[in-house]
Amino acid sequence: NNGGVIMSNSIIALNHVHDTNGSGSGAQGDGIELKQGSWGNLIAENLVHDNNYPCILVYGTAGQTQNIVERNVCYNSGDNVMQIQGECIVRNNLCINGAGSAFASQVHQGNPTNLQVVHNTFVNGSGRAAKLSSWSGAANMVFANNACYSTGNMAIDCNGISGVTFAGNVCFGSVTSGITFTTGNGLGDFTNVTTNGANRDAHPSGGSALLGAANATYATAKDLEGTTRTAPHDAGCYEG
Repeated sequence: NNGGVIMSNSIIALNHVHDTNGSGSGAQGDGIELKQGSWGNLIAENLVHDNNYPCILVYGTAGQTQNIVERNVCYNSGDNVMQIQGECIVRNNLCINGAGSAFASQVHQGNPTNLQVVHNTFVNGSGRAAKLSSWSGAANMVFANNACYSTGNMAIDCNGISGVTFAGNVCFGSVTSGITFTTGNGLGDFTNVTTNGANRDAHPSGGSALLGAANATYATAKDLEGTTRTAPHDAGCYEG
């Protein structure tokens, strides 16, 4: 913790991490955790599910090169499905069903800063889709082209939006005042998604609010499956 040991320029990819639900003294239950001060790492194309703590938890880099978290599928967490402190690019991930939020960013062992969250799909039932804490006034904060759907809570819950870029997001559920977004129709915007994570086909359905809703400025070149994105770009982790 607190940068005592760091990992840099490394790859964590193509792993299946699941059922980390231990009990007893010292039991935690993270899926993949990258500690404070670790930098320049890639966490990609992992399947992580049924974890007591976050499926993926990433701290900050202490000013070093950003980490990248992309093309991961994560679901069923007793905490937040994905939790990112800052100094990271988070793109093309699918996160479903967290007791807290599908995606969360907050102060951990440092403050959120230099964080770009683009083209992800965050789905939840009783919990929030996205919870952004202490983002206001931080540098280089972007939340764009995401699909944020909560059937029983807030789609985007942010305790301050000053200086934060919001663009191209599609939301189902309430959204913090001052954030512009496209209103989603509900889970019918996806081919087959359920809030318990049992069904995870988050491709846009015909007539989906996600189709063509993304902001081209923040569009990624490819989607979760490696499909090339073309204008007008779709919001969320899948293109078409």
